[in-house]
Amino acid sequence: MDFESLGSRLTRRTALRGGTLAIGGLAVAALIGCGGDDDAEDTGAAPAGGDAPAAGEGKLVKDADKPYPYQFPEPADKTPKDGGTLVAAVSWDTSTWDTTNSAAGDTITAPNVANERLLEFVSGVKMNLLAKLEMRPGLAASLECSPDGLTYTFKIRPGVKWHNIAPVNGRDFVAADAKIVYERYAAEGVHRSYWTESDKIETPDPATLRITLKSPLADFITPLAGRY
Repeated sequence: MDFESLGSRLTRRTALRGGTLAIGGLAVAALIGCGGDDDAEDTGAAPAGGDAPAAGEGKLVKDADKPYPYQFPEPADKTPKDGGTLVAAVSWDTSTWDTTNSAAGDTITAPNVANERLLEFVSGVKMNLLAKLEMRPGLAASLECSPDGLTYTFKIRPGVKWHNIAPVNGRDFVAADAKIVYERYAAEGVHRSYWTESDKIETPDPATLRITLKSPLADFITPLAGRY
């Protein structure tokens, strides 16, 4: 299954599964340093062409009925930059950054900047403005679902390294790392309900993660890609 067809299948279910799609998500691993893909400064100007919203990648959209634009131009410099410090201002006290124990906004803010998942939803300037739900590879290079809907097989993207801090010390990210995280989500914490149909999680080799369900669950992968 390719990610384009996967996104199309999810799109057809959007109207029926809207509530689930809004709350999905489990982060897997804190990995690479901060990049240089910050949004450019919003000028607040409406796009050329009058009141009609402009659609498409990298265009500022200004709806006449809304006070602020809700799309931003592509940043001028998209060259990744290793290292550095990310400073984020929030209006609350953070009780924990362990997303197993909480799905609150104060918990997910920092992990969502530093963590990656096996699957991701397309977001930011590349997000479809007509609410088309699209998935893209994250730490997984590919995903296959068995015809009976019971087995999901992820191939881990090669060349991904952990941060160079003990105890991982910059080693390769492997399927067993995702297995540890997913088994913890299934066993404890606030996301156990996402895993009620999970039967077993296996790693036949370092590059393969296989999840077997007890019965088919159409939106099983939705929370794996979302921000929670």
